[in-house]
Amino acid sequence: MTIHLDVWLYGPVAQYAGEASQGSYAQLDVEMPEGCTLGDLVAHLEIPAEERWITFVNGSLAAL
Repeated sequence: MTIHLDVWLYGPVAQYAGEASQGSYAQLDVEMPEGCTLGDLVAHLEIPAEERWITFVNGSLAAL
């Protein structure tokens, strides 16, 4: 089973959205396997550790 995620990237990390990047932000609809973690999502988007800053999940601050 998969889950559907509405992912918004802001600032420099928006570039990791590829063609969905609007420059300073990007919105992606991502399908991931059920039970995936935030780390799995970041790996899927190929965002390097040095690019990860503040992350919100469902409106709550999440540490990476």
